[in-house]
Amino acid sequence: MSAQPAGNPYHGLREMALSLTADQIGIAATPERPNAWGAMMEIGFAEGRVTLVALLDRTVSLYLSNGGGIIGGGAHERVWTPALAFIDAADRALGRFALSDVRSLPGAGRVRFFAHTYAGLMTAEASDAEVAGGAHALSALFFGGNSVVAAL
Repeated sequence: MSAQPAGNPYHGLREMALSLTADQIGIAATPERPNAWGAMMEIGFAEGRVTLVALLDRTVSLYLSNGGGIIGGGAHERVWTPALAFIDAADRALGRFALSDVRSLPGAGRVRFFAHTYAGLMTAEASDAEVAGGAHALSALFFGGNSVVAAL
């Protein structure tokens, strides 16, 4: 992967999203959402990485490692609706996640998911071909994340 362009805030924004706690953004567990309060999906391409962030405080952002991105998407219902569904899909898939402090970027051809939970940051990973095929246990989460990207 090539060096990050000057002025590209990708790594800082990504690390901030990974390091957040529910308390920092004023999120508390509810009966409807007692586990996951955020979801992230990172896809590794030969040219760089893409990071999608969705949090229950209506943060919805897309960061591109080679520069650019979109922030503030959660202010729009057409984006927030699939983002909330993406967070809920992460919650349903938590049995496939493990508590982890992994911060490395996924390799090319890999998809890494993060679930922000009240118990801590959890991760799961698969090849993009596996999840895109539709039969993988994380395929619904992958398609949910792609719905958010399409709405952005």
